Amino acid sequence: MLLISVLSSVAIAFGIGANLPQISRMMRSRSAAGQSPVGWAMGAITNLCLAYVNLVGLGATFLGLANLATVVLCSIAISLTLRFGGGVATDDAAPARPGHDTLVELPTQELVLLREAVDSAAQRRAEWRAARAMAEGEDPQELIAA
Repeated sequence: MLLISVLSSVAIAFGIGANLPQISRMMRSRSAAGQSPVGWAMGAITNLCLAYVNLVGLGATFLGLANLATVVLCSIAISLTLRFGGGVATDDAAPARPGHDTLVELPTQELVLLREAVDSAAQRRAEWRAARAMAEGEDPQELIAA
């Protein structure tokens, strides 16, 4: 087996492995938040071109068929993004956090995770300062307010 065949097989496994979780998430949540039909179309076109190269140019039937399977998955993803829309998913059950109501949420939750990490670090620093102030006999409220 040629090195290019092995690398192509690994690339196809990664491609299918990346497509399936996104498609299942869109189907479960009934939302295509953060997804773009243009991006999926570019993936479909790329895999269609690779299928042609693998089938006609290299004669690698397995690789070409795997590329065609990825084209089908990209087409499913395109139809889901068009059906559910690419807007921001909203969770009406989640209460608004005080002090963060003016932020625009990213559709893929990175901002939420980053905000929680920053808030957690700020809380740990405030607690550490208060503990240090109490150990030194100072008023911890002065350090917390600072």
